Amino acid sequence: KRELERAVALDPNSSDAHRWLGWYRARVERNFDAGRAEVQRARALDPTYTWPLMFECLIAVARGDYEPALHLADQVMEANPNFFMMSTRSRRSMPRWDAGPMRSGATNRSRRAE
Repeated sequence: KRELERAVALDPNSSDAHRWLGWYRARVERNFDAGRAEVQRARALDPTYTWPLMFECLIAVARGDYEPALHLADQVMEANPNFFMMSTRSRRSMPRWDAGPMRSGATNRSRRAE
């Protein structure tokens, strides 16, 4: 973590530094809000770079926010239809991510708020 924070301090305009710090915060620390904020900063620094958008999508999935994740996945496909992480096969499976929690009786945050 210290090295990722150092990378951001050394180059605060590095989209990659913010992206990886965001990924660390979301995946290791389980601080999804802080992770999302970092990847959004990465997106703001380089709006044409697909990876920060994909990381934000994956963070939304990890949070259980499936509708926003699908919207972000659509944005990834619009930005780069050949993005290897979003192949036709994996994109077709995304609606099932939402169906799984609903079958088990679990709900995500956005549905609980309604």
